[in-house]
Amino acid sequence: MVRATRDFDRNRTVSTVVERIHTLHPELDKAALKTRVEERVLTLSDAPITDFIDVLAERSVRNDLHLPPTN
Repeated sequence: MVRATRDFDRNRTVSTVVERIHTLHPELDKAALKTRVEERVLTLSDAPITDFIDVLAERSVRNDLHLPPTN
């Protein structure tokens, strides 16, 4: 099993996610987007990673198979 080799950097994560979304959707207000991403990162970072393994695994397989995302 592969383990994370770096500490979680909340600010870096927020910045990365905001830039990715804003690059794809430049019409979105960057400040409002940052606020929303900060809220989500805070919520997700407080939960154990095992809570998200099933979601991440499903998303990865869907991407590999080029299946459309689900909501």
